[in-house]
Amino acid sequence: MATDINRVNLIGRLTRDPELSTLQNSNTSIAKFSLASNRVFVTGGEKKDQTSFFNCIAWGKLGEVINEYCKK
Repeated sequence: MATDINRVNLIGRLTRDPELSTLQNSNTSIAKFSLASNRVFVTGGEKKDQTSFFNCIAWGKLGEVINEYCKK
């Protein structure tokens, strides 16, 4: 495995259903979806909530599985 690649695990809620498409030249499946992840923190004794949104793309079989089993 390459040592210069970062691995990221995102945990959150789907903001919409995944969209599955296929590349014309190679018949590769692509699932596009977005996740929302909340973070709660305290600043100056006040509790605050921050939401981050992540646009994601899954290729190949993983994209097909996400499209089939993950719904909002």
